[in-house]
Amino acid sequence: MLQVGASSYNQSIAADTQVPAASAVASQPAATGASATDKANPTPAPDKASSDQISRNAPASKGQAPGQPLLNETDQAELDSLKARDQEVRSHEQAHQSAAGSYSKGMHLSFEKGADGRRYAVDGEVQIDTSKVAGDPQATLSKAQTILKAALAPAQPSGQDKQVASEARQMITEARAAILAQQQEQLKGTPERAYETAAKPKASLGLDLFA
Repeated sequence: MLQVGASSYNQSIAADTQVPAASAVASQPAATGASATDKANPTPAPDKASSDQISRNAPASKGQAPGQPLLNETDQAELDSLKARDQEVRSHEQAHQSAAGSYSKGMHLSFEKGADGRRYAVDGEVQIDTSKVAGDPQATLSKAQTILKAALAPAQPSGQDKQVASEARQMITEARAAILAQQQEQLKGTPERAYETAAKPKASLGLDLFA
């Protein structure tokens, strides 16, 4: 477009000036393999910096951070899947940890590197203390109920979560049995009263005394 405009402008100048042919020929420099027009209007070389700038300024694809290399459809699909998995894993384990409270021993995550160079969580676990409270069945019951709640906290409990929940229910059953046994012992009275009852004649001795 610019070359066409420059050619028309030169033709107009030549028509108005009417320079004698001899003078025009004498003043024209010798050709050196390129025409005068070519020298006056050289073809600009590609600007590498400009090309790089255009490439850097190109809009990023969906989910692609600025400055990151463009991904093909397969890589982008895998990256989207990793991002979804990362969110799912973190939400799942966070639900366990929040419900477990002080019985949680921390969250452990396994990562996989995505096509964008970042790490994404693909698996995880929250370790929970499931030991009984020695000598205190009531505290054990409360702890087991918390463990059960933590095991089933995620929206979709895993097979392992359900196994922990089953163990927590068994722990609850045993703790309640221990509490009941304690209450029965308390109904029998203090150790001193139990001794006095044992000293009475056998005719008045209850069989359940030694249960």
